[in-house]
Amino acid sequence: MNELKIEFSNESYLYFKTNKRYASSAFEEFVETCENAGINLDNMIVTEVVLRDDELNDIDEMNL
Repeated sequence: MNELKIEFSNESYLYFKTNKRYASSAFEEFVETCENAGINLDNMIVTEVVLRDDELNDIDEMNL
């Protein structure tokens, strides 16, 4: 399983487990999952999104 590293403007980050192969589609899945769980991301400023494989190698990234 891959993991999506989502970096925020305050230099914090989180990881999201996913089977997606592209950072953009994994990020869309993350946003949809948050919305379905009632999590509001309006105040979170995302600066970079990096998709990694299970060995922590970068697969794809998306700069915002």
